[in-house]
Amino acid sequence: MIQRVLLPVLGGLGLLDVLTTVIGLQNGYTEENAFLHVLQGDPLALAITMILLKAVAIIGAVYLMRKSMILPALLLIGLFALADVSNMLTLF
Repeated sequence: MIQRVLLPVLGGLGLLDVLTTVIGLQNGYTEENAFLHVLQGDPLALAITMILLKAVAIIGAVYLMRKSMILPALLLIGLFALADVSNMLTLF
């Protein structure tokens, strides 16, 4: 049951992180992550890279959930939520 809830939450938080990051870059903020900072000049490449990285993290969490390991998925939700809150506080 909890697995059905965690996947949409992870997807939604991941998408929100990508959107707030792209909006922040368009408003003149800089990406603090050294890897993503290289892609800052091309918002499409940055968004695609972030989506792929988040998809890999979500797929890994789903794999671990199928092995009855819920804690990594909960930690990932916390990390995604922390990134979203940080981005929102920066933007607003």
